[in-house]
Amino acid sequence: MTTAPPAQQHAGAAPPDRRWHLSARTVLLVVAGMAAVVLAGVIAATPVPYVVFSPGPVRDTLGTNADGQDLIVVEGTETYPTEGQLDLTTIRVAGGPLNDVSVLDAVQAYLDPTRSLRPVETVYPPEETREEAREASAAQMTAAQQSAAVAALSELGEDVPVSLVVNGFGGNPAAEAVLEEGDVVLGVDGTRVAGSGELIDLLQTYEPGDTVEVALQRDGEERTEAVELGAADDGAVILGVLLAPEYELPYEVAYDVGGIGGPSAGLMFSLGIYDKLTPGALTGGAHLAGTGTMTDDGRVGPIDGIQQKMVGADGVGAAWFLAPAGNCGDVVGAVPGDLQVTAVATLQEAVSAVEAVAADDTADLPTCEDVLAGS
Repeated sequence: MTTAPPAQQHAGAAPPDRRWHLSARTVLLVVAGMAAVVLAGVIAATPVPYVVFSPGPVRDTLGTNADGQDLIVVEGTETYPTEGQLDLTTIRVAGGPLNDVSVLDAVQAYLDPTRSLRPVETVYPPEETREEAREASAAQMTAAQQSAAVAALSELGEDVPVSLVVNGFGGNPAAEAVLEEGDVVLGVDGTRVAGSGELIDLLQTYEPGDTVEVALQRDGEERTEAVELGAADDGAVILGVLLAPEYELPYEVAYDVGGIGGPSAGLMFSLGIYDKLTPGALTGGAHLAGTGTMTDDGRVGPIDGIQQKMVGADGVGAAWFLAPAGNCGDVVGAVPGDLQVTAVATLQEAVSAVEAVAADDTADLPTCEDVLAGS
């Protein structure tokens, strides 16, 4: 059998042309696709006027910081060892003057049930700068620490004199016209007030537009000034002054909370101080968390981001959460995991709630459902 000789390729002959030839249509589609990818990236990174709330760090007010120092230190009186945890909860805030929130960030926050997306104007004043936001947060934390100490000591029967010093004005030009920064507000229409809470309550017995005689101390002398009362956006009656309370604490109370700011740790600070100044463990060894502002006369106020704070508490294993009664509308239907929530309106109620948890006698603790049903 014979076979045909293999085909011969002469030296120097060009190999077959196997390159791809792209049509004009294909080139156009590739370029358009690349442009779409670039445009999508630009859009995803574009800042939007929203703020994102996420669960933040948790700090045990009975515990220590990273350096092993107590989070709360009371000096000048006897303190007592304790156990259990009383966690203050926080949120992380992105957006506004602090940093940018992109379209992608906003979409992810919208889809994440543990986070919250808010229009920036509902969180920060217009045109507020980053430095102003940080200063405001730090000032709120300082005020919260002072009020928390006063409330705790007052709950324990200590006398804590307070001076309500005017350090600014807002919402009522009539007050700015007759009062001065540095004035110490003593009372209204002959009724003396012992704290900012009493002043707020007293003002609510009037109507916006009423004229009252404000007793004050200026340059060491007492006097009265007639002031027409104003109204806040929510309709509350206001004097129209910003007060910087100055307290005469019988003991020194110091805090070390790192970079945490804002007013919402007041309740848990008060409970931590109360526990340190009373024999035994207030918690009975239980793990509780909570949030809420605290006035110097022991009233618990609502805060923002409570849903994210409950997520943070559940994440560190807290069994119970103390929620301000004023936040109950945001609590119902949003409690994560096995966390149990009780509503409190005063420091006294909060102390009683912790004692009930310690005694495992929680059947009568008010829930947010109870609060809303009774409102």
